[in-house]
Amino acid sequence: MIQYIAHVSVSKKLIDVLLPQNVTILEMSIEQLESYLGRLGLDFGWLFVFDRRKNALPMEERLSTQVVLTQNQRAITVIRA
Repeated sequence: MIQYIAHVSVSKKLIDVLLPQNVTILEMSIEQLESYLGRLGLDFGWLFVFDRRKNALPMEERLSTQVVLTQNQRAITVIRA
């Protein structure tokens, strides 16, 4: 199950927020965000992933940033918290 808090495009910038129930959702979310970027004519966007599971690692251990380049050469910055 995917829970989205927000999906906003501000001044042609795309930010997506994801509250995943499992880690396999990340790939699907990147594909979906890549599709949104294509429709908006954008080359980059951000995906914020908040892990709210009870057994999640402590915040200090799970914080990370990664730039994913899609097949269509769009850059998605994934921020995990």
